[in-house]
Amino acid sequence: MAMKQLRQRVTRRRAMALLGGSAAAVALAACGETQVVTKEVPVETTVIKEVPVEKIVRETEVKEVPVEKIVTQQVDRIVTQTVEVEKVVEVEKVVEVEKVVTQTVEVEKIVEVQPAAMAQNILFQTDHTSGPRGAAVDWALERFTAQFPNIGVRYVPAPTQVEIVYGAMVAAGSTPEAALMSGWFAAQWYTGDAFVNIDDFLAKQDSYNPADYYYPGDSSGVDFADTVPYGHLDGLRGKQFGMPYQGNTNGQHINLQLMEEAGIQWPTPGNWHLELQFLDDLRKATDPETDTYGIEVGGGNGGSWTQWNPWGWALADDPTIMYRSADGTRTTCWDSGADRGVRLAVDLIAVHKVSPALGESRELAGEFSDLFAAGKQLIQRNGGAVGSTAGRVAGRFPWSLAPMPEGPRGPVPHEITEQPHMISNTAALRDTVEAAAQFVLFMAGPDVQGRIAIDRGSMPLRKEVHASPEMAAGPPERHNMWKEYLEQPDARHRQMAYPAWLEWINSWRNVDAAHAGDLTIDEVIERSLTRADRVLAENAEAYQELKTYIANA
Repeated sequence: MAMKQLRQRVTRRRAMALLGGSAAAVALAACGETQVVTKEVPVETTVIKEVPVEKIVRETEVKEVPVEKIVTQQVDRIVTQTVEVEKVVEVEKVVEVEKVVTQTVEVEKIVEVQPAAMAQNILFQTDHTSGPRGAAVDWALERFTAQFPNIGVRYVPAPTQVEIVYGAMVAAGSTPEAALMSGWFAAQWYTGDAFVNIDDFLAKQDSYNPADYYYPGDSSGVDFADTVPYGHLDGLRGKQFGMPYQGNTNGQHINLQLMEEAGIQWPTPGNWHLELQFLDDLRKATDPETDTYGIEVGGGNGGSWTQWNPWGWALADDPTIMYRSADGTRTTCWDSGADRGVRLAVDLIAVHKVSPALGESRELAGEFSDLFAAGKQLIQRNGGAVGSTAGRVAGRFPWSLAPMPEGPRGPVPHEITEQPHMISNTAALRDTVEAAAQFVLFMAGPDVQGRIAIDRGSMPLRKEVHASPEMAAGPPERHNMWKEYLEQPDARHRQMAYPAWLEWINSWRNVDAAHAGDLTIDEVIERSLTRADRVLAENAEAYQELKTYIANA
């Protein structure tokens, strides 16, 4: 063939970079046809080796083509080079060659391409729908959506009597994947596989460190921590079926204006004994003519037990008293002189008259919802949420968090509790466990817990939040005293890892009959302990089943 015609038929070819790599080769067809030079280059390894070749075209000129860069997986850039074949020779004879040399190629960059996450939707329920608590939830949901656009959160406000409704949902298999629940709720349903252990998920999260949290006791995670000290400063532990969200501890507020008017000095360590100076200060602040009182006790299940029971711990002869024995066989809340706390509470109404009688405070508060917000009460108990109180006080008088009163060994022990976000078995059924777990981890994270420090609808459980400027800012003054409360070494919790917890605690915590004078406190204690221990006996088998389930979860 004429050389001109051959050149017209020579096509321009690209050097091909093949993912996965293969041995380089040069192939030329025989019988005078136009030949194309093709070079395949290995990526992962550089090989120079001798290769026996049976046939090769004699006198054919092969031009080696440099390849600038070859990448695998994600391709940054492929440089191709046009190759001209200057001379094509007809083949008359085939000879053997000694070796074929492949070219060394340097790979600049390999970029891993992650597949896009599949969008998932989860159902979330909470009764934090208004006030400072609702504000924190709204803030959190907006930011979660921006940070995790592949997880859709369908937020449905929880119904009234939420635990009763959730119980029906568990039985029907229709529980929301993630829900805010009382810390005691899950214990009665674990053995029915109603909740999902998320330990494996948490172990893979760089953002999760159990030491970042104060451990509130057996709630979102179960460890059966039923002795004192129970290690609340050591971080979360035990099998996790959710994450902490709303923390609480027993604390108290003090009206600084009433304090000054009554000539009461700010308490210092060692001088505010429950039955001595603390009681005297309550008397100083009480003025029947103006319906002003030092404190309010009473209210049964509304919370007075969270006040007088820790008083009993401080006054007891045994410093390790908790609500019940570790084996779940006895109610111990009034053992070893711990009954002095409830007796003092009853006497504050009947004997010392520094508290309004049972049921009187709402009428005395007038347009305000409570006596403290009305400016007519020196001390108010509180469990960690001050946002609503701040709204009711509205700057009409100065107020502050205050130290706890004391017993012979020091301040009243603090009790740490929480309401966690739990992951239900619905997430396992819908294959949304990781999406739901990512959501509750976010709600327990520093951003949302930091926002709670601003809105103050509850108490954060993350340690670094308590050291933040947001926690230090008022009102009330000394708001960061929560950190002092939480880091008390002999803190307790409510021993919620029990399958009939609510039934048991309701059998003894309401002493309103004694507050009202209908029964003596001795009669109330005897009746209450009889009921409480009967509940423990009736649920001994269920308690053992719970322990076995958690051990194997």
